[in-house]
Formats: sequence, structure tokens, C-alpha cells
Amino acid sequence: MRKALMALRRADRLPSPGSSLLNPRSQRAKLRKMVATHKAQQSYFEQQALHAELGNVSNTQRPRSRRERSKETVRHVGRGVAEQAKHMTDSEWESVSLEDKHAFAKYMHTMLREHPTETTEQQRRRYFETTMADMRDFDPRKTVHDEYERIKLGLPVQLKNPQYSLGVSQAIYDTADASLFDPENAHRLENAMMHVKQVFSDYVRKKREGVSTEAERRQLANMTAELNLETQKHLANMFKYAEMRLRQVELEERHRQLAEIERLRKVAQRKGGERQLKNKSKGLRMEKLKRMLKRAVGLDMDVAETVLKEMRAREEFLQFCEVFTRLTLGSGFQHTSRDETVSAYAENLRKLYSMDAGRLGTLDVVQYHAAREGSHPVDWAKRWYEKALLLPLQSTPEYKQLIEIQEGGKVLTEQVGDSAGLTNAHARLAESEAARVKTQKVVNIVEKMFMDPEDKRLESLHEKRLKYLAHMQMERQIRRVRENAKLFDGVENTPEAAQCRELYEKIMQRRAFLSQSLSPSSGSSGGTELATSDTQPAASEPSLFNVYDDDEASALFEKIREITLRVIRTRQVESAAEAKARTLNRIVRGLKGGAMSMAEQLRALHQQRKEKITARLLGIIESDVKAEMEWLENMEEAERPPLLPIPEKMSYVSAADVQAWREVREEDAQKAANPFERRQQTFQPQLFGQTWRVPDRPLLFWGTGVSAVQQALKHAAEDAERKRNGAPLVPPYPCA
Repeated sequence: MRKALMALRRADRLPSPGSSLLNPRSQRAKLRKMVATHKAQQSYFEQQALHAELGNVSNTQRPRSRRERSKETVRHVGRGVAEQAKHMTDSEWESVSLEDKHAFAKYMHTMLREHPTETTEQQRRRYFETTMADMRDFDPRKTVHDEYERIKLGLPVQLKNPQYSLGVSQAIYDTADASLFDPENAHRLENAMMHVKQVFSDYVRKKREGVSTEAERRQLANMTAELNLETQKHLANMFKYAEMRLRQVELEERHRQLAEIERLRKVAQRKGGERQLKNKSKGLRMEKLKRMLKRAVGLDMDVAETVLKEMRAREEFLQFCEVFTRLTLGSGFQHTSRDETVSAYAENLRKLYSMDAGRLGTLDVVQYHAAREGSHPVDWAKRWYEKALLLPLQSTPEYKQLIEIQEGGKVLTEQVGDSAGLTNAHARLAESEAARVKTQKVVNIVEKMFMDPEDKRLESLHEKRLKYLAHMQMERQIRRVRENAKLFDGVENTPEAAQCRELYEKIMQRRAFLSQSLSPSSGSSGGTELATSDTQPAASEPSLFNVYDDDEASALFEKIREITLRVIRTRQVESAAEAKARTLNRIVRGLKGGAMSMAEQLRALHQQRKEKITARLLGIIESDVKAEMEWLENMEEAERPPLLPIPEKMSYVSAADVQAWREVREEDAQKAANPFERRQQTFQPQLFGQTWRVPDRPLLFWGTGVSAVQQALKHAAEDAERKRNGAPLVPPYPCA
């Protein structure tokens, strides 16, 4: 009895002789075969739907040769075992046949080499258990060839044409922005792709069952279109982000190179010791400075010489002030928080040179552009005239006068040719005179066009020139002040300084005496020679005291001035004598000191030569790096979108209209609440078939002019700054 029960419980019991399991031709066996075929076909369809490659037509033809068929079969079996291995237990894996494990090992070897991101940890573990091969030995840089797989692994990708190789249209690429790139979008796109595959599997199932698939087809069409658009946007943003990061990396590399060049230059200067004195003449330096000014600012030579004279006069005045303060107050110039900025310095320069647009009109803009292009001013003006002025100016009276002059010249030459008494020399003279008049007319028109003091372009050009001059002069004066501080160090401890302090104390006493004598007398000046229009400002502002208005103070100041100039001359002569003495001492030591000092002199000369070569090479490398940085910054500036959008034209809605519409709306709402009162249909304006919302607040009118657009941009920038700081926005209309 127990043996019979055990035999019944066995899972692999033999069928009875009358069972249909032994007869493959029976009806039940045919039904079982149909069910198994249906299940296999269903799983095959689902597998095709899940692993379908959208956008590519899959090759459904079976390979013809036996070798290819066997390889395809092994690959198919290996893929099935790999899918099952994701959720197999150890006992189930032990029951897998050796042939299936062999197919699994072949398939996983290919996947781990070419698509390592598509394998799971369980599959890799089973592969290691089966083959004992460590997949970490594979080098993905050499084995992975798929571009998308390399992107997922973070490997370098070579895209020949990134706008089109991955299906990004030019319009989407143009509207993309690097700031919109989000790496998380890749996971969202993968999830959307899985959703598309699920909908596609539902479509396949319904199609096989014969049910209507219209909803799935519509859903698939919409989803694939949206997925395609979002994928293109993501790729375009990624390309723009990659370009931006590439520029940033290159700029950072250039900054590191500049820092290294600066470090090398400091090392070379530290090792070099004293620099040689420049033996260039003053005239050559002035010519070089004038050429630099002409090339950089476009100034004429004479004007550049005038500007340089002004700069030199200011430097001498600064030197005098430095020594004066050291002799009288005991301290020189010091940097404070009230130092002038470049803009304030440019404003002072404008007052000093009177460089307004009307005065600076004598500096030709034609000369500036011609200097920038490296051509002659007359040639540049002629080319500009022919290209930009000839057609627009044909209706001007100047152009008509020019045509009349040309026609008069033609008539004159014809008369000269007809008259037999005139020689060829007279004819040539008349022709040259007519040509000179024509050229002069053209030049006059160009000057009239450019030299208008009200021209905004002219003012901006002068501002650029003035700012460049201010920057250059400020750097030069800072350098001069530091040199003066080194040159006149210790002047305050000399007997001349004590004498100057005594004279300065007498000037201060005279100033206090004059201010006390002027304070009680409000109406008259009291016989003093102080030229002041009002006594109260002089008393309240003692800093406005002028020493030249008083004879005694003027005499004291002249004594201090003579002492200061004498100290300046003495120190300059002493510094020049010390430099000359150092040079002579070095030469004498080299000549008289024997072989050892001669060798030291040769080593010093060799070291100086090496320093010159090093400085020259560093200068060349630095200029190359700066040119590359300028190019990269210009590229980044060209890629940058406009900071703020130009506002569109708005319609003007007054506060009275808004109040009237609000009353109409409230009255209509009250009528709608009363069910016994008849009312008409609510007024609803429409524009091109679309309902237009009645405004509930006044709207401002920006206009379309340049000043209005600039004002709008300024308001938008202020609102953006308030938003960033968390401050409440100002309402667009005044509130009570």
C-alpha cells in the first residue's frame, strides 16, 4: 500500500496504457501541441516587441549557410538563458544543461565586451561561475564600439557630424542651450522608451487577437513623435553643453599656462639680479610711444605728441608734489579708499584736455579707421564713399554740385581741345584742377559725414579713446609714483626737510591769521590782498586758501619750491652717478681683478644673455596664449544669447477703463446670481476667433523707440535683480 502511494506521488510517473499522452495522433495531443505553439508564438511576439529597434527595419531573413544558422541559434538560446538567469536560483541554475550554459557563455562574452552596461550583476556572476573568466580584464576603451554605449560609459566619442549623425535637426540645434542640459533626461527618455515598448506589445497582442487597435496606434504615433522631439532636444542641449565645457576646459588650461609663465618670469627675474639700464635715446622712445598711440587709439602724430607732453607735465607735477609732501609733512603719497577710479580719471582728463566731441572732431575718424586697417586715410575714405555713401547721397545738393563740377570739367576739357591756341600743358593743368576739385568735394562730404559733433558714434569713439588714454596714463603715473617713492626715500630726514617744515609752519600761521582777520569783517575785505568773492566760504573752507593771493605766503612758498626743485635735481644726479659708478666699478673690477674676476664677468654676461632669451621666449609664449584666450572668449561671446528679450509692443489700457470694466463685470455677476432677472449674454471680446481676456489692471505702453527699449531693458533687469534678491516687485502702476 505504501509503495503504491509513493508511486502515485512521483512526478514522473508513467502514463497508463489507455492514456492519450502515449498517442501523438489523438485529439488531446493535437490540442496540447496547438496550445504550446500558441504560447511559444506569444512569447516570441512579446520578445520582438520588447527588443525592437525603433527606426531600423529588422532583418527577418534567416541566414542561409549552416554555420550562420547554428551561430544564430546559439545566440538565440544564449539570450534566452541570459534572460532566465536574471531571476534563477542556484538549484535552478544547476539544472540547466551544459549546451545551454555554453550558449549562455558565448552570448555573455559578446555582451560583456561590446555592451557591458546592458548586463546585470546576476548575469555577470553566472558567467564568472561558468567560465571562471574575470570580466574586469576586458578593456571597454578597445572593445566597446557603439557610440551610445561609449557615451553611457563616459568614454571619448568621435562624432563626425554631431548635428546629424544622431538625428538632430538644424532648427532644434539652433534653439538649444547649454544651460538647459540635464543628465537626468537620459533616464526619463529610457523610461519613455520602455513605455513605448509596452504599448507596442499591447498593440501586437490586440492585433493577434483580432481586436481593434486604433487607440494603440494613435497612442504609439503621439508617443513616438513626442519621444523623437524630446530626444532631439536632449541631444542638442548635450552638444551645446559639450561645446561650452570644451571652451571652459581650454580657457582653464590657458589660465594655468599664464600662471606658469608668470611663475617662470618671476624665477628668471629673481635669478637674474639687476637689469641693464636702457641706453635708448629719448627721441626714439618718444617716436615709439607716438607710433603706439597712433596704432592703438588712432591719434595723429602731432596730437599724440601734445598728449604725451601733457602726460609728462603731469608726471613732473606729481614728482614735485611727492617731494613737497615728504619735505613739509614727512610722508609721501599713500593708497587710500578715495583713490580715483578709471572712470573718474577719464572725467578729469576730459576736463583737462577739453576732449568733448566738438573739440575732438579735428581728430579724424577716417584717420582712426585707416590706422586700424593699415591703409592711407584718403584711400580708405574713397573706398568707404564708393561703398556706403554713393547711392544714399545721390539726392543731396553736395552730390549734385559734384556732378555739375564734373560736367563743367568735361566742357572745359572739350573747349581746351577745340581751341588751337592752348597747348597740351594747359589742358593737363585744367584736367588736374578739375580732378583736384572733385577729390576735394568727396573729402568734404566725408568730413561732413564724420565730423558732426552730434553724431553718437563719434561720441562713443571719443569715449573709447579717452578711456584708453586714462587707463594708460594712470598705469604710467602709478609706475612713476613708485619710482619716485624709491628715489626720494629718506628725504624727510635731511636738513632741507627741516628748513621746509619751518617755512610750511609759517605759511600755516599766515593762513590762520588771515582767516581770523577776515572772520569779523563781513562786508569789506579789510585791506588784505586776498582775492575772494565771498568771505564766508573762505572762512568755512580753509582748503581753498591760495598762497599766490598773499605776498608773504607767496614768498614763503617760492622758497619751499626752490628747495624742492634743488632736492629733486640733486637726487636725480646722485642716482645717475650711482648707476654710472656701479657700471664703472664692475668694468674696473673685471679689468684689474685678474682671471677669476674676468671669468665672473663672462659668467654674468652669459647669464644676462640667457635672461634676455628667456624673457623673449616667455613673451612669445604669453602672446600666443593670450591670443588663444581672446579667441576662446570671443567664441563664447558669440555663442551667448541676448541677456534680456526686447519687449513686444503693448496696448495702452488706462486705469479708468479698468475701473469701468470691473464695474460692468461686477454688475453682470450680480445679475447672474438673480435667477428671476433676464439678462443679455456676457460681453466676451474675441481676436481671430480666440477669446481675449479683458485686462484687470492698467497696461503700460513701451513704444518702439531706442530709448524706450533701453528703458524697458533696464526695468526688466531691475525686476530680475529684485527677484534674485527676494525683494518684492514694484507694481507697474502707482498704488494708493
